[in-house]
Amino acid sequence: MATFDEEEDYLEAEDEHLNDIVSFSSDVQFAIDQILISDDPLDKPDFNAVDYINTLFPTEQSLVNIDDVVNNIRGKIRSLDGEIRDVVREQKTAGEDGKESLQQAQTAIQDLFTRIKDIKTRAEKSEEMRY
Repeated sequence: MATFDEEEDYLEAEDEHLNDIVSFSSDVQFAIDQILISDDPLDKPDFNAVDYINTLFPTEQSLVNIDDVVNNIRGKIRSLDGEIRDVVREQKTAGEDGKESLQQAQTAIQDLFTRIKDIKTRAEKSEEMRY
């Protein structure tokens, strides 16, 4: 069984590994921070899971409230899941609307091409009749 220090070292190594995988340039991070303004520590680019847990449970006595913390986190997860579902639905609808708009534009272009061709044909016939 691993000791607390070994687990903490492992978590820190995993956290560093994730930071290596998901890292943005300072310009991109600045743009993200400007668009997605949040005070939630989970949204910070330098989020550290161990530090976050230690702020939630600074002492052994604070572990008495673990059920409340877990329920709050579950509520946040449900809320985020709902937001994700809404965004996915909106994207699907936008994609379908985009396809429909593209088809309408293609039909309009074909109709315009047919009209131009018809006008050209009439103009040619009119020109032949003049001579």
